[in-house]
Order: sequence, then structure tokens, then C-alpha cells
Amino acid sequence: MGLCPNWAVDRRLRALLTGPAGVTRPELEPLLDVLKNGDATSAMHWLRNPSPQGALLDLAAGHGAVTHEILDRMQPYGTVQLIRAALVTAGALPPRDEQLARLEDQVLRIAARVSDPGDRRTVRSFATWHHLRRLRCRKQPASYEQINSARTEIRAAAELVNWLRQHGTTLADCRQHDIDEWLTGTAWLRVLAQTFLAWAVRNRHAQKVSVAGQAQPLTGSSLTPTVSTALIM
Repeated sequence: MGLCPNWAVDRRLRALLTGPAGVTRPELEPLLDVLKNGDATSAMHWLRNPSPQGALLDLAAGHGAVTHEILDRMQPYGTVQLIRAALVTAGALPPRDEQLARLEDQVLRIAARVSDPGDRRTVRSFATWHHLRRLRCRKQPASYEQINSARTEIRAAAELVNWLRQHGTTLADCRQHDIDEWLTGTAWLRVLAQTFLAWAVRNRHAQKVSVAGQAQPLTGSSLTPTVSTALIM
């Protein structure tokens, strides 16, 4: 006679969530409860995979409360997101804007690819004050389109400052002919750097420059980028 599916799920979860001391620490009880109270067949299928097994074992071996920050350091992403959702459902974790949280992590990764430390700080400032601050102030979670647009413009900023260094100049010292040369490239990403350039001129990280398709130079009092900036409104 086969085992009761719900009992089998409970036994398997407790085996994975039992730490070195031989007990399931209190911080993991909400996760155990919400996982075992779902569809037993789906739960058992999920628990047969190495990824959730490894993630649950890692949590069992830890100490203290399970936080978003702890989960952010775990892999793989899909498995961790399911565990995170389960903890939020159980009330053991506060809900958060996951799209925005992922963008914050990606900002660090993009900035890390900028070769010069000063340029790296500038790109991070652009990401923080031009995009992340506005997205954080929204009453609704950011949409995928808003996150993707911000990420693409931040990538464009990183590409531009690296390109300027590789061509013997900097964002602070570049002139119009440098920007024109940049814009002659075929990479579609390049045109999206104009939002960054507008921000850089306004905040005195760059001198007067014009971007292809604009009617007048980008100055602190005249900012009319042709790429839509709806996401920052």
C-alpha cells in the first residue's frame, strides 16, 4: 500500500530542512508549512529535483532568520524565487518588488564591467538617482518594460564611458566629435546612451554635447532626448 502523498511530502521536507542539530529550526517552520500544504503530487515532483533539495539543505544548515538578502545570495534563481514566494505567502518574509530588486543587483554587475573607478561611480550614480530612485517612489511595482528600459540605458552608459576611455578621452573631457563618432556605430544600444548624456550634462559630469536627432545641445536647461523617458516620470 502506497504512502499518503501529504505524509510523504511532510517527511521529505523535514528530512531536507533538518539541520545539523537534528531539528528544524523555528525560522524554517513557516516554509515547511506552506510547502507541505500545497498540491502533494506537484510538491513531490519538485522535491525530486537536485536544485530544490540543495537549496533547502543550504537553508537548513544556516542560522537566524531567513531574509531576502540571504535568498539573494542563493542559486538557482528559479528555485529560490519559489522558496521566496512560499515564505512571503506564509508571512515569514515581507513582500517586495522582485523586478526592482533584480535590477538593483544587475546595476552592480553592469557597473563592475566599467574599467575606470571614477566612471564606475558615475554610472552607478546615474542608475541610482535617475532610474532606481524614481522606480522606488512608484506606488505600483515596476513593469517588465520599465525595468528593461532602465537596464538597457544603464548598459548603454557603461558602454559609452568604456568606449571613451578606449578612444583616449573621458566623459568629462569628450567633445562633440567624440559623441558623433560614438553614434556612428551600428550597435542599437548606442542611441540609448542619450538619456545618460542628458543626465551627465545636467549634473556637470560632461560638457555640452548633442545627440543625433536633437534640435539643440544638451545643457542643464535644455533637455529634450528623443528616446522615450516615460519610465522615469
